[in-house]
Amino acid sequence: MNGRIAWRLDSSGYIMAYWPSHSLARLSGGISQHWYIFYEAHARANWIVKAKEMGATIHHKNAKRDDNRIENLELRWPGRHPRGW
Repeated sequence: MNGRIAWRLDSSGYIMAYWPSHSLARLSGGISQHWYIFYEAHARANWIVKAKEMGATIHHKNAKRDDNRIENLELRWPGRHPRGW
């Protein structure tokens, strides 16, 4: 994607962008900013893409879905993420 990314707040409180060519994009073409930040902070490591494909999630430690500072993000494996957070 060339130029600036157009991030927006979705109805669930997450910051999203439409970026269908990104390796972390959903089938709809959307990408969550928290996944993008986690991926970039880890030097675009392929293991992050694989973890997402295997069902891992990104947990917001302070439960604020729009607080995507890297120190607030934590990778969680399936079954290790509290519901509603």
